[in-house]
Amino acid sequence: NDNVVYLTAVSPGETWSGTGILNPLTGEFDPETAGFGTHIIQYDVTNGVCNDSDTESIETFESPDATYPPIPDVCETDSPFDIIPNTSGGTWSGTGITDLNNGTFDPATAGPGSHMITYSISNANCISTQVRRINVDTLVIATITPAGPFCDNEAELNLSAFHTGGTWSGTGITDISTGAFDPSLAGIRTHTITYEIISGACEDIDNTNIEVIATPNPTITDPGEFCSDDPAIVLTAAELGGTWAGPGITDPANGTFDPSAANDGANNITYVEVKGD
Repeated sequence: NDNVVYLTAVSPGETWSGTGILNPLTGEFDPETAGFGTHIIQYDVTNGVCNDSDTESIETFESPDATYPPIPDVCETDSPFDIIPNTSGGTWSGTGITDLNNGTFDPATAGPGSHMITYSISNANCISTQVRRINVDTLVIATITPAGPFCDNEAELNLSAFHTGGTWSGTGITDISTGAFDPSLAGIRTHTITYEIISGACEDIDNTNIEVIATPNPTITDPGEFCSDDPAIVLTAAELGGTWAGPGITDPANGTFDPSAANDGANNITYVEVKGD
C-alpha cells in the first residue's frame, strides 16, 4: 500500500518494463499494481549502436491488516476478555491490556472511563496500526434500604436504594421511578419489591420483602360504672394482646380493673395495642 515511486538508472531516458511499471518512459512503479511478491524490473537503454540492459528485483510485501471490530461498552466488574483482530500476530497496548500478545483486556484493571487501545502488526517493513476506544462504565449497586413493616392505613412513602435512578416494581408500587409504596394499595401480607438499576453496561438488581399488617383496633368495651367496693373485673377490647394502664389497673397484661384501687369519679383507662416491629 506504499505510494507510487519513480525508479532511476545511470543513463536516463529509455524504457522500463516489468510488473508494476505504470509508465515505461518515467519508470513509475506502483506497489499496489505489482502486488506482493518479488518482481523483476528491466531497464533497456540504446545509444546509436550501443545498448545495455539491467534488471533489478523489487520485493513488495503484503500490507498487514491491524483492524479489529469495535468493542461494546463494558462494566468494571465484567470478566477479562481477549480482543480478536482481523489478523493475529501483532502487539496490543493501552490501559487495561494485561496480555500484549493475546490482547486481553481487564475492565477492573482499566477502571471506569474511556481507554484508547492500540493494535500494531508488521510484515517486514510494512506496519499497520489500529486505535479504538473502549468505554468502561462504573458499577451500580441496587441494594434496597430495609423498610417496614407498615400498617395498612399508613401514608404512601418513597422507598430508597444505594444508587438512585433505577426502576421499582412490585405490588403497592405506585411510581416506578421514585419507588412510591402505598401500604393500603398493597394489602395485608408480605410483598416482594424489586429494584433494578442500569447504567451503560453495568446492571444490578435487588429484592426485599415488605410486610403490611392490619391496623390495630384498640377499642375498649365499655364496662359501665362501679362502686368502690365492687369486685375486680377483667376489661376487654376489640382485639387481644395489648397493654392496659390507668387508675385501678392491677394487671396491665390481662386488663384487671379493681374499683377499690381506682379513683372516686371518672378514671381514664388506656389500652395500647402494637403490631409489627
